[in-house]
Amino acid sequence: KVIQTEALELAAKEFLESILQNREPLTSGRDGLDVVKILEVSDLSLQNKGQLFDINSKVVV
Repeated sequence: KVIQTEALELAAKEFLESILQNREPLTSGRDGLDVVKILEVSDLSLQNKGQLFDINSKVVV
């Protein structure tokens, strides 16, 4: 059986553990920013009936 977990929760826990253990986190701040950009542009596309947007500028392609 596959256990369903919230990805953001796991990432937050791993980040906190990296602070407590004084080590680099598995994912960087840049990785997190890239994920947020993808989610924002995906949401924008869904709100606009699947219209394509550039991930860096949010300009219609």
